[in-house]
Amino acid sequence: MFKFICSLLLFLLSVSLGFAGDFWGDFDGRGLQKISIIDLEKVSEKKFAILIHGATSESDYLLPLGMILRDRGYEPIYYRYNPDERANDLNLSLRLNLNALIWKINPDEILVIGHSLGGILVRKTLEEITLTPKITFISIGSPFKGMRSLSSLKNPLVYRITSMVIKDLKKSFIDLAEKSEFLDSYEKIPSHIKHHQIITDEEGEIRIVHINGKTIDKNDNLVAIEEQTSDLIGPYLQDKHQIKNGHVSVVNSEGNVSANLAQLLDELEL
Repeated sequence: MFKFICSLLLFLLSVSLGFAGDFWGDFDGRGLQKISIIDLEKVSEKKFAILIHGATSESDYLLPLGMILRDRGYEPIYYRYNPDERANDLNLSLRLNLNALIWKINPDEILVIGHSLGGILVRKTLEEITLTPKITFISIGSPFKGMRSLSSLKNPLVYRITSMVIKDLKKSFIDLAEKSEFLDSYEKIPSHIKHHQIITDEEGEIRIVHINGKTIDKNDNLVAIEEQTSDLIGPYLQDKHQIKNGHVSVVNSEGNVSANLAQLLDELEL
């Protein structure tokens, strides 16, 4: 138990370090909106991208990705959720919001990008989508197979004790664990939905993080390659791409999307 709690503390620390530092620079927002759920009164574009964050943060770190998508003609929407809820509830909320958006706007096409847990929630949601515009789904660094380091959290007693020690422990971490009930229930997605999977290389990349005036070399390695690959989703993938970036730095390193990701979006003609 002590060893597990220590490893989980290190995991949470590495996540928090991933979001530390002076990431934003002179970023001015460029008119992008941050909305907690999909506000139908604010969405009127026929071509838009929905960006969904991971379990350890809100959507701010995805702003650079939204900026380059805007340059490509998409209106970005930042879908925010509370990671301290179970994945089934988060999935239901996302599905209701996405269906409502499609019904009201009747878009020509939708681009949905989910990072980490966000990609997992999107994948489950798209299994049950009821309306059928053209949908392109990109998952980035999503641990579809689950994370071995979180496996003990599936035991309710272990979760309860651990949550007393680690105040920032999220309920959704239970569903990110390897062999969790949520991750073992993937089904087929409709054929009009194209899923492009981006796997971040487990080596990650070394970058500088400034914490309390100290400079630290940090390897942004949170999710291993094998944890991002599941046989349950494999048959329904449009394609799979592996790029050499860390789990966080692929979407935001010093306020910029990685060159590897930007190049891949060009290749996908997005």
